[in-house]
This record gives sequence, C-alpha cells and structure tokens, in this order.
Amino acid sequence: ARVGPTGGAAFTALVVAGDGTLYAGNGTSVFKSTDSAGSIGNWTELYDFGGILAVVELQVVGGVRAGGGDSQIVRAVVDDPTPGTSQVWLSFDGGQNWEQVTEIVNDGYNAAYFSEIDNNKAIIVGDNDGSFAAIHQLEPL
Repeated sequence: ARVGPTGGAAFTALVVAGDGTLYAGNGTSVFKSTDSAGSIGNWTELYDFGGILAVVELQVVGGVRAGGGDSQIVRAVVDDPTPGTSQVWLSFDGGQNWEQVTEIVNDGYNAAYFSEIDNNKAIIVGDNDGSFAAIHQLEPL
C-alpha cells in the first residue's frame, strides 16, 4: 500500500523522477518520498507555499514520462483558489530551494499540463469563475 505525506490526505499533484523519487503536492506543500511512498515517515516536506494556495501540477524535468533521467529540476504550478494571482515555482536542487518564476494575474488556475517532449512548454489553463480561459508558455530552462 502507498501512503500520503500525512497518512492519507488527498494529493493534488504527483510526479515520478527518473530515479524513482516521488514528488507530491498535498494542499499548500510539496513533499518528497524516496521509498516509493511505502511509509508515512519517509515523506519529507520540501516547501510550504502558504496561505490558501494549492499545488495543482508538478513536473520533474527528465521524469519518467519524459523518458528517464534523475533531474533535480522540479516545477510547481500553484493556484490561488480565489480570483487573484497564480504562480509557477522552480527548484534546481530536487526541491530543497524554490524560487517563484512567474506570477500571472487571472482568476485562478484549474489545470496545468507539462509537455512530455519539450521541457520548456507547458499549458496552464483556467479560471475559477468561468468567464475566460488563459494559456501560458513557460520561459525556457
């Protein structure tokens, strides 16, 4: 059985690195497991984005879906569920340190998709009030 960082709380995002490391978004935080999520005690909280923000998507550059590698580059799309700003964050060291790389004023992100072919492309869509949709392309790594 696999267990979440807090013993069963819902994941909002999950990605597997080429070396088998799991990264999970669980509400406002990003967690890491190096034992295939086999036990609660082996999850490490890497970063808490705070407030009412929610991690909606994660990407490991060179992750399993992208064909392997054990890259330490991790991206997170973080949503403000109320109308306002949403953000893209980036880590170059496996989640130990994070920097906000994009802040986009909109009505909140509903979803994000990272390309399996080109690590510099992502589609981030949404709004929470249904009035429009936004599509964004990330800056190259």
